[in-house]
Amino acid sequence: MKKNLIRWLPLLVIVILIGGAWTSGLMEQLSLESLKAQRGQLLDFVAAHPVLSVTAFMGLYITAVALSLPVATVLTLLGGFLFGRWLGTAIIVLGATAGASLLFLIARSTFGQSLREKAVALQPHGSKIITRVSACAIPLICMKSF
Repeated sequence: MKKNLIRWLPLLVIVILIGGAWTSGLMEQLSLESLKAQRGQLLDFVAAHPVLSVTAFMGLYITAVALSLPVATVLTLLGGFLFGRWLGTAIIVLGATAGASLLFLIARSTFGQSLREKAVALQPHGSKIITRVSACAIPLICMKSF
């Protein structure tokens, strides 16, 4: 029982955070109109605290991606506006990769074992397929992009 609770806890936290983001008004604060109104304050903060602003923005981007909040376009534009083309791109790519990786790890820890068991039970050769896919996961992921 305790092992099941621990396995589902990260997913429960994500659901609670998504609900909190929607009910707190965060989605309205991350609109283009709201950010346009606070343009001067944001630029002043970035100029006064460059390291803190990069770190905070990357944390926000990681959180938005991990929670699958529909603000990626606004945050991407904001990152380019606040940090410039090259630094903004680097922050956004790193943040998106980290957020997606975090979401993947949470989904795998929550559903991975039960899906693996079902695949083995449904397919007579399920364990053999899982072993082969696990052995060449990186090339499969790279091939998916083409």
